[in-house]
Amino acid sequence: MDHDLLHYNKLSSPSHFRLVYIKPEESSRDQIQSPVEVELCEVSLEDSPIYEAVSYAWEGQQATEQIICNGKALYVTSNVE
Repeated sequence: MDHDLLHYNKLSSPSHFRLVYIKPEESSRDQIQSPVEVELCEVSLEDSPIYEAVSYAWEGQQATEQIICNGKALYVTSNVE
């Protein structure tokens, strides 16, 4: 599966932030492991979205693992993947 690289725009408001929705694995995955798939969504703090937070430091690590975000390739560290 060949995907374009993900590029995203600036947030539309200072009160907005991005949430990542991790798509469930398809049970039909065969022996070939498919990349993790996620959706990146912009949400407003005013909407009081329910979410779980994960804190992660990228410093000093190489983004070598490919995931699929909004249908496009995004390279992340192995710990994120």
